[in-house]
Amino acid sequence: MNILHVTDFHIAEKDAIGEHLREGHYQEYVKHLKERMEQAFPRTVDSIVATGDFVDRGAVSNFPHAKKVLLCLGQSFGVAPKNIVVCLGNHDRELKFDIGGDEKRARRGFRSFAKDFANADATFVAGNGRAQLIYVAESYWALVVDSTMHYAARDRPGELEHKEVDEIMSSLLLPRVRPSDVLVVVSHFPVVVDPSNPVPTEERNWRKRHVWEAGIPLYNRISEFRNGTKTLWLSGDIHINSFQPDKDWYFVTTGRFGVKIDKKRGATAARREARVISLDETGKVDLLRARYEPRGSSDTPHVGESHWEWSIEDVPSSSSGAQEHMDGVAVVTSPKLSQGRFTLSTELEEMIRQALSSEEIYRLVRVQIRPDKSALSWISINRLINYPTLMERFLDDARKWIKERILGSRAFTARDGLMVGLDAWGAAFAGTLSVETGIPCRCVGARSGGREYSIAEQISAELVSEVQGKRFCIIIVDVVSTAETVDDFYRSIEARLGPIVCKNTQFFLMSIISDRANPLRKEIRYIEEQVSACDEVPCLVVENCRLPDAAILPAVSRGE
Repeated sequence: MNILHVTDFHIAEKDAIGEHLREGHYQEYVKHLKERMEQAFPRTVDSIVATGDFVDRGAVSNFPHAKKVLLCLGQSFGVAPKNIVVCLGNHDRELKFDIGGDEKRARRGFRSFAKDFANADATFVAGNGRAQLIYVAESYWALVVDSTMHYAARDRPGELEHKEVDEIMSSLLLPRVRPSDVLVVVSHFPVVVDPSNPVPTEERNWRKRHVWEAGIPLYNRISEFRNGTKTLWLSGDIHINSFQPDKDWYFVTTGRFGVKIDKKRGATAARREARVISLDETGKVDLLRARYEPRGSSDTPHVGESHWEWSIEDVPSSSSGAQEHMDGVAVVTSPKLSQGRFTLSTELEEMIRQALSSEEIYRLVRVQIRPDKSALSWISINRLINYPTLMERFLDDARKWIKERILGSRAFTARDGLMVGLDAWGAAFAGTLSVETGIPCRCVGARSGGREYSIAEQISAELVSEVQGKRFCIIIVDVVSTAETVDDFYRSIEARLGPIVCKNTQFFLMSIISDRANPLRKEIRYIEEQVSACDEVPCLVVENCRLPDAAILPAVSRGE
C-alpha cells in the first residue's frame, strides 16, 4: 500500500504570482513532482491523503480551485477521486460561524468540496460529521476525524468528548474494521509532536495551538482494539515534517504543499513537501520525501527555477529514542506517548502567567526536594493563590472540569470516586473540591515518605482498600515537575493491590502548575488524564551530583 500524503495548500489568491498552486502554475508544479519521482524511485501510488487547510483563512471561494489541484494530483499519479481522502483544516471553516456556535454552517464549504472525493462514500459517520469511516480499497480503511470541532479558543485545536470516542469505536471501528486491515487515521492537527523540536519554540504556546492532545484518548482506545497491528496517523498543520514511531503506530506529519510567498510572509526555510508512505503486509514502513528546492536562498515560485527532489528517509525504530533530521535539525523522537493533558482554561492560565511575572512568586534558588535532586527554581504557592481572584477562579474551573470530564462524559457518580490531596496544598484544594462536588476526600502526606505527617495522613491499609473500591481516583497536588511524588503515591498503592487490581481504577491528576517538558519527568502512563491551571512553567530540577558544593551554592529551606 503506497499512500501519497500532502497537506496545507493554503490557497489565498488563486491567481497571485506568489502562489505555488496558482491557476497558471499548479499543473506544472504537480507534473514535475510526478516526473521526478519516476526518475528517482518509480512506484505506483494507491491512494492520496490530503490533511486539510486547502484554502487560507476561511477563503471558501477557493475550494473549486483546490478541487482542480487535487484532481490534477490524482490524475498525475493515477489515483481515482474515490481513492483520495480529505480532512478539514482549521483554515477550511468559516470561523465567524464557528464562533457563533453554528459548526455545521462553518464547514459547509468544505463538506461540499469533500463530496467529490472518497469522503462521498463515507456511509459510516459519527455524530455531527465529527468522524467518517471510509472503505478506500480492499482491506484499507481511513478514519477521518475533525480535530477542529468544539474548539476551546480561536487558535486552538478542538476538544474531543469521551462520548464521541465511544461512538467512534462502537459505531464505526469495532463493527467493520478487522484487526488485520490497514487503518489510516486522518486529522489536520497532529496528536503528537516532539517537544525537543526547536522550530516550535519560536511561537508562544506552540503546543496548545498546534497539537491535538484531546485526541490521545482516541489513540489509546484504537491501540487496544488494533492489538499489535501497524496503524498510520497522518496529519498536517505544523508545516514541518515529522515521523514518529510509537509501538505499533506510525505518526506522520508532512510539510506544507502550498502557501503563498509574498512580502508579508517572506521566504522561509520550511520548504514545500510531499511524502509517499509505503506499508507492506508485514507492517514494515518505508518513506519517500519530496522537497521543492530553490536554486538560491529564497523560495520564488514566480521565477520557475525551483525543482522537486525526492529522497529516501531513514525510519527510526520505535524501541528507543531514535533521531531523524527535521529541516536540517536533528530531533530526538519519543518512544512513548503521553496520556491526555489539558489546561483548565486559557483565562486562568494567562492569569497565572501574569502573577508569575508581576509578583515575587517565581524565584531562582536552590531547594533540595529529594535526597538526590534539587530544584533551582521555586514557586511560592502561598503567594500565588493570594493573587487577586486566582484561588476562586482555580477552584471554579477545577469544579467545572470534574463535573464535565469525569462526572459528565464518563457517567460516573460522585460516590464512584475518591479525591486524594497530596501534601498541604493538595489537601487544601481536595478538601474544598470534595465539598463542592460530593466526591469523598482523603489527604496524604507524601513529602519525606509521609514521616512528617500523622498516621491518618499516611498510606494506610484503610486508604488502599478505599482506592480499591472506587472506579476513579483524582490525585491533586500543587506542582508537578518530575512527577516523582505522584509516582511514589501510585506505586505504593500498586504494591499493595497488585497492578491488575490497580488498573480497575481510573486515575486522574490535577495541579496548579505543571512542567510538561521537564527532561526528568517520570512516565505516568497510568494517569488517564492530567489537567493543570498552567502546564508550561519551567521547574528546573537537577540531580545533586551535577551541582557544586553547598558552600558554593547553598540550599534554602522550602519555606524561605
